[in-house]
Amino acid sequence: MSSRGATTVTVDPNRCYDWFIVRGHCSYARDRSSFTTYREVRATVMGLEVLGIGSVQLQLINAPESPTPRIQMITIRPVLHIPSVLCNGINLFHVTPLPALSQSGDRLVDFRGESLGYMERFRGGMRVVLTGNPNGISPIKEGVALPLNLDVYLSGDETARMLRLCYDA
Repeated sequence: MSSRGATTVTVDPNRCYDWFIVRGHCSYARDRSSFTTYREVRATVMGLEVLGIGSVQLQLINAPESPTPRIQMITIRPVLHIPSVLCNGINLFHVTPLPALSQSGDRLVDFRGESLGYMERFRGGMRVVLTGNPNGISPIKEGVALPLNLDVYLSGDETARMLRLCYDA
């Protein structure tokens, strides 16, 4: 178990908890255990094997060291299951409620400007901080910068197929 403040979470030491903001066409997760809904598929995107598609829910805390921490649940959908990726990626257009970046660029905010969660700079990227700050397997090591590009892009046909698979499930 890992904790930050009064919040305690159960941590699977074999799961990757690094969720980076990406600009590609899709959100993706490395571990099957990340998914709350899931449908098996067999596909290849940018040479990467996709095993499934579904949704992921993440619990965020509204601000670091807040005297009144508030837990916010976000849902990411569609999310591709790509076991070979280095870490997990979130395209903000796939998140409910739809967030925006704060002017400082370190918080996710809703349409009223209320904080949904915050991010931290981590190995050259922006990582969403999860409630309890869980740590499992992370290929992102100290002193090692992220690859230049974590974005995954889909062709128009791939996008249509993945959306049909996710929303018609």
